[in-house]
Amino acid sequence: TEKPIPNGLQSAWFLRQTARVLGYGDVPITACHEWMGRRDLYLGLGPQAEWYVRDALHARAYGFQTIAIGTVHDAGNGYYHSLWGDGGLCKRYPTMDPKPAYAAIATLTRVLDSAKFERPVATSSLSLYAMEFRREDRWIYAIWIPRGRREIKVHFAGAAEIDERDLC
Repeated sequence: TEKPIPNGLQSAWFLRQTARVLGYGDVPITACHEWMGRRDLYLGLGPQAEWYVRDALHARAYGFQTIAIGTVHDAGNGYYHSLWGDGGLCKRYPTMDPKPAYAAIATLTRVLDSAKFERPVATSSLSLYAMEFRREDRWIYAIWIPRGRREIKVHFAGAAEIDERDLC
């Protein structure tokens, strides 16, 4: 599980609930590029990419106006050793090689471009998560587990076509 921290995703929920309690209703929320510190030094390059995609999916569900995932590249100075210094989508100068997070966010952007979050989808598992998005007459489902890999079966009420280019 993920503990609540001041700049974490849970802050969005806390801020929205505070606004509701104070009578402001549903106040739009968003984030700056430092809202998540997903350091590849601690996570590894693959898990960093997976967490960034998860963060972006949650931000879409919350209706963030801006979803800033990391920075374009890691910091090339002493800031590199801060909470956000190696959270970029590319490595630091002079190579600036793309990390797996770069490809993951590019794929997420391609698949969900202009899609609207519709709802979380109930699953039969406490460790399987699913979200439903819609773009015109096309439904898009993001499905993930917090850790590892797992085979799943998805059942639809009617006929469904799967675009295999979008399977990740």
